[in-house]
Formats: sequence, C-alpha cells, structure tokens
Amino acid sequence: SGGYSFYIKLQAFQILGDRIEDLLTDQPEATRLSDTPSGVVVEGLRSVSISLAEEAVRTLEMARRRQDPAQRARAATAIVVDVTQADYFAGWGLFGRLTIIETPALDCLAEDRGLVQLREGFDTFR
Repeated sequence: SGGYSFYIKLQAFQILGDRIEDLLTDQPEATRLSDTPSGVVVEGLRSVSISLAEEAVRTLEMARRRQDPAQRARAATAIVVDVTQADYFAGWGLFGRLTIIETPALDCLAEDRGLVQLREGFDTFR
C-alpha cells in the first residue's frame, strides 16, 4: 500500500579501553555510555540513513578506513543497524536492531572478506 515505508540507519564505532570513537565522522563528538531501561546506549554517535546496498557498503568501507590500524588488534568494533518499518494507513510499525561486534578475540569476519560478506548479507536479507 502507499503508506508502507522502511528506514535503515547505520552506526559504526570503535572501543579501545574506555574510549569510544565514532567511525562515521572526521570530527567525532564526545561519546559516552548511558544505562537506560531499554539497555546500554552509546550517546553522541552519528547515524547514516541507508536506502541502497551500495550506500551501506560505502559507509562500512569509510568506517574501516577511519580505524587506526596500529590499534585494530586491541580494539573492538561495533556496527549497529536499525530498521524501522511502518504502514501509516494500517496504523502499525516495527523496529529491529542488529548489532555486529568484531573483537580480536572473536574474529568473526576475516579482514579481507568482511566487507564482501556484509555486502552479500545485506543484498540477501534486505
């Protein structure tokens, strides 16, 4: 129906010790953790709206370039994908969040294949 829509937002950040660095901006604002009733939230991160798989890939590649290679072996990287779907005429809405965390101890995506796997997953499940 004409009232149906969806929105995808992406966040990427790196955690090194007690520092949180936003990977989607050249001049990161101060970020901090807040404990809310719905869970722990990282405040002050930039969110990028995504509508095409190519935009997601470009955004993730930009985030990867902004990581400090010297600290990558000690840092954890998180990617947060928020998806909101709604049908305004039918009066319903859904929200989902996917958080992907890469740590040196949990090398779940090989460095060279990581972006390819994420791109294929995005195309498959969008």
